[in-house]
Amino acid sequence: MRVAAGPAVFRANYMPQIYRAPHTDAGGRSGTVQAHNNTLAFQQLRNRWPLVPGTNNTVIIEDRTSALRLKPIHTAIFDWDETVSMIKCGWNRAMIKYVAKLWAMPDRVLPARAWEQNVTPTDADNAFSEEIVRRTTGTLTQVQYATAIHLKQFRIPGTGGIDRNAFERALDGILVKSQLNFTEPSAAEPWNAQRGTELWDLGGGMYAEWKHIMKAEFRDRRLAELRDGTATPEQYLVGNVIPFLSAIHGKGVPMYALSGSEQSEVEEDADALTAGHFFRTIYGVNGTLEKATNGQTVYSKYNGSSHILEVERVSPEDTEGVIWLGDGPSEIKIGTKFGGTRVGLVPAHAEDPKALAETLVENGAQYLILEDFRDSGVLVPYFFGR
Repeated sequence: MRVAAGPAVFRANYMPQIYRAPHTDAGGRSGTVQAHNNTLAFQQLRNRWPLVPGTNNTVIIEDRTSALRLKPIHTAIFDWDETVSMIKCGWNRAMIKYVAKLWAMPDRVLPARAWEQNVTPTDADNAFSEEIVRRTTGTLTQVQYATAIHLKQFRIPGTGGIDRNAFERALDGILVKSQLNFTEPSAAEPWNAQRGTELWDLGGGMYAEWKHIMKAEFRDRRLAELRDGTATPEQYLVGNVIPFLSAIHGKGVPMYALSGSEQSEVEEDADALTAGHFFRTIYGVNGTLEKATNGQTVYSKYNGSSHILEVERVSPEDTEGVIWLGDGPSEIKIGTKFGGTRVGLVPAHAEDPKALAETLVENGAQYLILEDFRDSGVLVPYFFGR
């Protein structure tokens, strides 16, 4: 059954105070002020839904206890970035700033130049930027930027508001496209291939500029710290994820991970974190999927999931034995589409835990793991059998 918790509320004038980057420690985790502010939010989430028996940090949205006892999980599909790895932690905060500048600057300026623009986003620019990034988390980064470019047209001049109905229709359509081929028309949000290609290219321009800036600031610096020993893998992993992965691996359950980044980069990150050996494959852009299909299938997390089910010979009748686990709506929506078990993660470093929890629940999460994987001793037998 689904546990009542009141409706998820999303407001056009929602103004989370996240537009200044909080202090972070060497591991990329939010500093003491942010952690203190999140303490109350996490406690409210624990009070809002019942806990999985024996846990302190895992809540039940839709109770599948009886079903899991009869048929435990046999295949696990994880999101990678900020569900396992923290090497890119902080990218979302910078991405929100980038998109807010895009929305604040004149339309005549090339989107890829948004970062260098001397503009001051309004509260509305910041709020819509946060919403777009949060609701598209888990899709390819290029799709996130193409989405921000496309949705800007629905602003209402002079008011700071937005045509919410048009915004929602377009966003829903784009998220459908992101699972398949972004440039093709679809019933959800029809556009011709020319417009789709234009958006894809513009989003790609933003991503290329973004990757150049952020790679040095986040990934390169943190990998260097891991290599020279000034940082340990634990500093760049979500809390207690290694015991969780190790226990699942010990049961012989095949595990896979999905990332929106280049597969070669993700594999390098996984090796540096000494976490790659838990997964049969970590899927990313320009990697396993393209090679397996001779370039005929464009990588997305949806297509990656479909390929995993094919490799593991999971029939449509058996997908409830597959778990999708991640901190973004993308994995949850994919799990819902395939009829699998969906577990959302609201990590300790989340900017707004309550907003993220609502987003995950709205997209079909059946359970929420709060803060980190400290409940692994109970969760592994609960989901994967004793």
